Amino acid sequence: IALAVLLSLIWAVARRYGRGPAVLAGLLYAVTSTLVQTSSNGNHDPLIALWVLWTWWFLTSPKPAPPSGEDVTSNPTPPSEMPSSLAPWALAGACLGLGYLTKSSAVLLLPAILAAGLWRERLQFLASPRVWLLLLVAAAVASPLLVRNVRGHGTLFYEGVNSHITWM
Repeated sequence: IALAVLLSLIWAVARRYGRGPAVLAGLLYAVTSTLVQTSSNGNHDPLIALWVLWTWWFLTSPKPAPPSGEDVTSNPTPPSEMPSSLAPWALAGACLGLGYLTKSSAVLLLPAILAAGLWRERLQFLASPRVWLLLLVAAAVASPLLVRNVRGHGTLFYEGVNSHITWM
C-alpha cells in the first residue's frame, strides 16, 4: 500500500506541477520515517494517506494555462479550482467514505472541504448539488460501519478508547 501511495503522489504532483517537483516530492516522502515505519508494520496509515490524496486529487483541478501573450502577473489565477461537474465530487465522496472506513479521523476532511467551499463560493456552495453528492456518496460507502456503530453502540461515530473526545 505504501508503494501505491508513493506512486500516486508522484503521479499527481507530476500531472500538476511537472517532473522535477514530482521527483522531489517522491524522494522526500519515500525517506520519511512515518512511511518507513507504517509500511513495515502493516499499519493502516498508508491506506488513509492514499484515500486523502485521492480525495484531494478529485476536488482540485489544474491551474488553467493563461492565454498566449498574456502576462500571468496582470491576471493571476488561483492555483486550483473546485470542479464544477458532479463526477469528481462523487469520486471524492467514494474516496472519503473509504478513508472513513480505514480510519475515523478521515471525517476531519469534511470540515476542511466545507470551509474551502464556503471560503471560495460563500453560501452558494451549500446550495450546490456537488457538496450534497459528496456527502451522500461518502455516507453510502461508509454505511456498513455507520450501521454497525448504530446497531452495536447506539451512535453513528463510535470511538471506544477515546469516547470522551467531543469531535467524534
